[in-house]
Amino acid sequence: MPFFVTVDKDQKLDATDAEFVDVIHTNAFVQGKIEASGDVDFYVNGGINQPGCWNEANPFGCDHHRAPAYFAESINSKKGFYGWSCGGFFYYLMGLCPPRHPSIIMGDHVPIGTHGFYLVKTAAESPFALGPWLIDPLDDIKTKKINRIPGSEYIDNHVDTAVVEAMWTQPVVLLS
Repeated sequence: MPFFVTVDKDQKLDATDAEFVDVIHTNAFVQGKIEASGDVDFYVNGGINQPGCWNEANPFGCDHHRAPAYFAESINSKKGFYGWSCGGFFYYLMGLCPPRHPSIIMGDHVPIGTHGFYLVKTAAESPFALGPWLIDPLDDIKTKKINRIPGSEYIDNHVDTAVVEAMWTQPVVLLS
């Protein structure tokens, strides 16, 4: 039921419940939870609302039921659901987690031993899998010399090249 985030660890899913716990978040704050629950947590389309569900009579039910639909599609998908690492939900909300490599496949074929917080994008209707994404191959070169906090390693592709070059030797600090 909703709001089970407040119950103790023994009454909800966590990484100690199996040898490898793979979680797909699609309806956090309503019928799911925002906190990481497994060894690897995939936050599909941000983990709260799913594209195409607002057209449904019960959008929250649609969001919630997309998790098993995505997993089921992952079993035989030729494209696959690919996710990228992010430092956590706060970093995602701050816009510090654009798609980047290496990518990890979500669902039935996730590599055992994968750990962390990953973001995945999908289509609004079946088939949902979008396959691997393409990013600017210079992104890695632009960012290698920048000192960043975890989860904010990448610069927005729209930043002026002169600004990027000026930042190469400057540490980046977030203030709250």
